[in-house]
Amino acid sequence: QPRHIAMIGMGGGSLLKFCHRHLPWARLTVVENNPAVVALRHTFAIPDDDARLSVLTNCGAAWVQQTADPVDVLLVDGFDELALRVSYERAVEHFSTLTQAAQGEAKIVITSRTQHFYSDQQMKSALGEQASSQRGYRLVRLQRFTHEQIQSFLEKRLGDKEKAARRLELLSEV
Repeated sequence: QPRHIAMIGMGGGSLLKFCHRHLPWARLTVVENNPAVVALRHTFAIPDDDARLSVLTNCGAAWVQQTADPVDVLLVDGFDELALRVSYERAVEHFSTLTQAAQGEAKIVITSRTQHFYSDQQMKSALGEQASSQRGYRLVRLQRFTHEQIQSFLEKRLGDKEKAARRLELLSEV
């Protein structure tokens, strides 16, 4: 049962809201580098800061270097987006800094789209070599959903085949 969960990147806040709702014993620290994203927190129904939740506007790597507060779980969202803004090598250095926040039994979860890596081997070597030193290291690669899987999900969710087809058509336009 994690006592302190740190999230690097807030995005729309889905993961934050899930943790806030379902892990009431955990303290949550969210570090988002884009002040515009933080300013939209109420649009996405992200709770206000309180004794359990703190949303900070800062660079994730800088926060890791500055904090003396150990974390049990470090969630790094958008490693791939970082790689688009800076060189790939700099992104790997950033990742190395982030892993320093997770010591001992801490768990690290990183999300990244694979198309930002030149190959699976590059992804495994860049992230895996550093992360593999963490106890319980696992590398999981999720595959894209097929059109049929999405259609089936929408049919179950919406309870109607035609509504599902219309929703899928809308999604395909995005």
